[in-house]
Amino acid sequence: MNRNILFVLCALVVLCAAVKKHPVVLMPGIMGTVLQATGDFPSAVTLPESCPHKFTNQLIWIDVKQTINYECFKNYFASNYNNKTGKWERVEGISFSVPKFGHTYAVDQLAPGALTANLVPYYHKMIQKFEDEGYVDGENIFGAGYDWKELPSDKWINDVKDLIEGAVTKNNGLKAVLVGHSMGGPFSYYFLMKMGDDWIKKYIYMYVPMAPAWMGAVKALDFMLMGVDRDVPIAGKYFAPLMRHIPSLWFLLPWKEAFPGMTLATSPSKTYSFEHMENLLNDGNATDVEGKIADARKLFKPLNLYEKIPPVPVHCFIGRGKNTVISLKFKSDIKPHQPDGVWESASRIMGDGDGTVPIQSLTYVTDKWIKSGKGDVHVYTYDNMGHLPLIKDANVIKKVVSLAMED
Repeated sequence: MNRNILFVLCALVVLCAAVKKHPVVLMPGIMGTVLQATGDFPSAVTLPESCPHKFTNQLIWIDVKQTINYECFKNYFASNYNNKTGKWERVEGISFSVPKFGHTYAVDQLAPGALTANLVPYYHKMIQKFEDEGYVDGENIFGAGYDWKELPSDKWINDVKDLIEGAVTKNNGLKAVLVGHSMGGPFSYYFLMKMGDDWIKKYIYMYVPMAPAWMGAVKALDFMLMGVDRDVPIAGKYFAPLMRHIPSLWFLLPWKEAFPGMTLATSPSKTYSFEHMENLLNDGNATDVEGKIADARKLFKPLNLYEKIPPVPVHCFIGRGKNTVISLKFKSDIKPHQPDGVWESASRIMGDGDGTVPIQSLTYVTDKWIKSGKGDVHVYTYDNMGHLPLIKDANVIKKVVSLAMED
């Protein structure tokens, strides 16, 4: 064999051996996890006759057959707020789980099936790129999906802890890269704070929030009041009432601290600031507004608006330059609505952001961390980049992969 060729081959072998493929854990945002449900409803629970009362590990999100049958879907999917206990409660007799937790299956493509798999890709392109670089599902790339309707549970926290510890052990002590998209930004941060500095330093190589909805989004309020007819397989007139029964969406309502002095909504006779969001909802006859918001945010209150910086490198990716709802303009004064009624359509006032999350929310936390002069914090900003396109963009993915693969 030619000596030059032999030299090149040997050099490539040494180079490949020197690259450290840190295990990667992908945490999704709201609606970003495939969910299955098991139901066994007691006689006290009243369901429409057409709805199955007993089933096991039934795919429910996203399953087009399930979402078309809206009455059943809502009864299975929605939670209700108990104003006596101050807590959200799901209907008795149903439980949700993430199929193949720990594998990328539930965060890859959200409508599994031979005919539907390509309809709703999520982390799909990023997973493909990691696999092109030699990563293997369940070996050094993992999914940390969750029941995105709910707030982080102790069980999920423990499951993710076990997943990351197992990933590090499986990869000979190489620490993990934790990626969190959208609502997965604040949820991954909450997870890290629950673990504490010693654990983070031992098991986390790098923290990567992507399009993080740190301080919520006006679009969440838009969903809740008027619904949408795109991006989800449910018509707007059904989607809005359903969203009012999703605890995590109440968490994603905009936090006033990120929008000081700004106008959230106007009507002919009233101006609602972000500080008075509850007044807007109450004027529209929403029920138990203060209690629902308080319960949805209770886990994050002790975190003092993300005051503590994780003790590992933080690499945050955001998009901007897309028209993003920042305020709502109603043609007539807000009047009481039926609890499951859809509000009249409002004009959407646009500002900067990624099309979903306003720039004020995307940058609130990292701006504060960088300003403090503490920590190892990096922000990568991509112009004219949308919320979901960010995690599908080839250049963004290339950068994330390069960060995970240490020379």
